[in-house]
Amino acid sequence: MKKSLLLAACVSVALHAQTPTPRDSTSRAPAATPVPAGTASLSGVVLDETSHPLRRATVLIHGDRQLEVSTVTDDHGRWTFTALPAGRFTITASKPAYPSMSFGARRPNRPGSGVLLSAGKTVSDVTLTLPRGAVLSGVVFDDHGQPMPDVPVMAWELRTSLGGERTLDFPASGGESVVTDDRGRYRIYGLPAGEYTVGTAWFYSGMAGAVRVPSDEQIRAAFAAAQRPPGSVGASAVSLPQMPTSEHNFTATFLPGTTDPDTATTVQVAAGDERNDLNIQMLFRPMSVVTGTVEMAQGSPSIELRLHKRTRVSALNVTTFWSTSDGKFTTASLAPGNYTLTAHLAANKTTPAMWAQADLAVTGAEPVTVALTMSPSMTVTGRLVFNGSASPPADLSSIRVELVPMPDSGSRTSDVVVDASGTFSVGGVIPGGYRVIASAQPGPSPSAWTMRSVVSDGEDVTDLPLVIGPSGNRSMVVTFSDQVGELSGTVSNPSGGAVTDYFVIVVPADSRYWIPGSRRIVSARPDVTGQFRFRGLPPGAYRIAATTDLVQRDLQDLGALAQIAEHASPLTLDAGEKKVYDFAVGR
Repeated sequence: MKKSLLLAACVSVALHAQTPTPRDSTSRAPAATPVPAGTASLSGVVLDETSHPLRRATVLIHGDRQLEVSTVTDDHGRWTFTALPAGRFTITASKPAYPSMSFGARRPNRPGSGVLLSAGKTVSDVTLTLPRGAVLSGVVFDDHGQPMPDVPVMAWELRTSLGGERTLDFPASGGESVVTDDRGRYRIYGLPAGEYTVGTAWFYSGMAGAVRVPSDEQIRAAFAAAQRPPGSVGASAVSLPQMPTSEHNFTATFLPGTTDPDTATTVQVAAGDERNDLNIQMLFRPMSVVTGTVEMAQGSPSIELRLHKRTRVSALNVTTFWSTSDGKFTTASLAPGNYTLTAHLAANKTTPAMWAQADLAVTGAEPVTVALTMSPSMTVTGRLVFNGSASPPADLSSIRVELVPMPDSGSRTSDVVVDASGTFSVGGVIPGGYRVIASAQPGPSPSAWTMRSVVSDGEDVTDLPLVIGPSGNRSMVVTFSDQVGELSGTVSNPSGGAVTDYFVIVVPADSRYWIPGSRRIVSARPDVTGQFRFRGLPPGAYRIAATTDLVQRDLQDLGALAQIAEHASPLTLDAGEKKVYDFAVGR
């Protein structure tokens, strides 16, 4: 898979130990106030890739103090905004069949550059060029080759997760679906360049009118009964096999005809490409159900159940439902596949938190029956340790500790209770992978405390997944330090002027820390003076880079992170160190 993240070459980098004028990144933004009218103005033109004006395109500007204004281009593609206050503005143009483009962006659906306006300033030469979107089209057929109308279809973008797996995601333009017409045809347009597959939409759950299909044995028995003369010996004694209890239906299908999204055929498209005849053969499959019971304590309420399909397409993964009051449950119709069923009962005054889990394989039409036996959930206990010269917070119950489930782990966030002395317990924990997050709320003291380490049963799991199995409880020590590291600097052009259109990105050099939500993966856009600041980064080895082309989900994509790290410069941050790293870009 080809991915591009256009990184700026760091032509001149100054690395030194002094700290610039401190800026309090923890202070809260002031409450929104009405934006006053100003005397500045912005105007320009929207063109297509052949430099022809685009009429009736929408132009949206975002400014400081939550200002957001839109307009529509005239017959010559022109647009104008007047009476604007001073500040920094981003400008985005969009039109059906064209991916959105921001001024200064190199690719669609990216943030682009800002335009700085001072009081009374007029900027009239802003040109936005919209490339034509790619088109994917084809016909959806049933299992007999007949066109199928009213099937929701969408494009899925190929991506790479931080675990290195090939996966699918909603495209950058959104997860909009189209519905096949009376000829079974679909047409998806306005896609930015990229690699896609086509499949049924994430909410597709089969067609109305599911049927019960008799087996060959049932058909033969029925014919045998019909061929006996009326009144013949044994005619009334013919017993037909019981009809199946499950249904057949069309299951979610991906190009060209697979139920496994990870093996779907993908297509690479450039701007304006049209890929026709991307036909999908729907699969008519036996649909099963999972039915069973979950053992419940006397007087317990109904139990929450989560059915997790073990696929890396997160939009297709989890279904939540509830048992009846007597512990019985039945799922909706399920396509063949591998599933994990988890039952969870929250603690109450009379019942502790309980859990049960079973891995299931749905392979055919027969119902899958399972009996879940609830077990007491695990408890993670621990204590807080404060290493530093300052006094710890007087009331340690203000410290926040969380166990956050890793994506697709099937686990769930658990409640954490920290007492005033700093000991804590996390109840209701079920097996799975978790991230440990701990933070201290700012207090009246100027000292700040950040999480330094997490050690669980002798294992250092700081910023790494904590895997909790069903074998028993875990204990941990969470250590805080008042030596808060800080990385700051400026981004400037060759003449020394402030540059605000870049993103500064910091990623850990050790790819073990490339996990979703990591506090070691950060990005920031410089302020109007070109300054950026990261506070609270853990000590360690990092890579730092600047780019004009970044969206947040790039930081959750392995390919994008690998490319950032490849083009970035090495950087080491010691405990409590305040380091300045200046970029000179644009040469």
